Amino acid sequence: MALVYSYIRFSTKMQMDGDSLRRQYQGAANFIDRGKHTLADLTLRDMGVSAFRGKNKHKGSLSVFLKAVKEGKVPKGSILLVENLDRLSREGINEAYRLFSDILSAGIKIVTLMPIERVYDKDSLTNIATVLEPLITFHLAHEESLKKRERLKSHWDERRNQINNKPLSKRRPSWIDWDDEKGFVLNKDKAKAIQYIFQRCIDGIGQKQILTEVADKFDPMGTSGAWTGSFVSKVLTDPTTFGQLQLHEVT
Repeated sequence: MALVYSYIRFSTKMQMDGDSLRRQYQGAANFIDRGKHTLADLTLRDMGVSAFRGKNKHKGSLSVFLKAVKEGKVPKGSILLVENLDRLSREGINEAYRLFSDILSAGIKIVTLMPIERVYDKDSLTNIATVLEPLITFHLAHEESLKKRERLKSHWDERRNQINNKPLSKRRPSWIDWDDEKGFVLNKDKAKAIQYIFQRCIDGIGQKQILTEVADKFDPMGTSGAWTGSFVSKVLTDPTTFGQLQLHEVT
């Protein structure tokens, strides 16, 4: 029996609607029950957090666990339980193996449930046959993420090339509606509210007073369902009010 730290991670929030969360949670629960282990109080969930650049290691729940290990708060002999090693890292062999070996060197075991159940401990680092599988797993995981990134980049590059013919997405300011045939369409009633905000600002009226007036004259806009000071402030500073589009790439 051991103290088990169950680590669950998936890269996109869309996976939360799929089977990834349930599968990882159930797999961990089955392992703990079968071995009569104890689940640690520390919750390790990185949902919608990528491991390709090590975000989970630097800012996610995994970083909390690593800090606890470094500070000696995780008892030696404890288990870090993951569905697969690619849940820990997709950074590539060097960074991924360094993370793997640092955890084992601290006296913490790593248990993986897929593709088959494996137990890695400090002694595993001196066994070339045992180490080979993690190295291959880390390499393949990184290569898969690279391919996904290139496919996604190519997709968005093409969408940018077609921007004069087709919008990048249906995301839009709250005073713009979407029509399946016409595309983006100005909502004239909401546009009047935006124009009113600017005009009153030009008149020298403060934002607090503008908020009071616009709430009396117009239906609320935005996702909150009510006029707010932050929305008025955003309108007055938002470049989309005069149609500016800033294309960018996320790296």
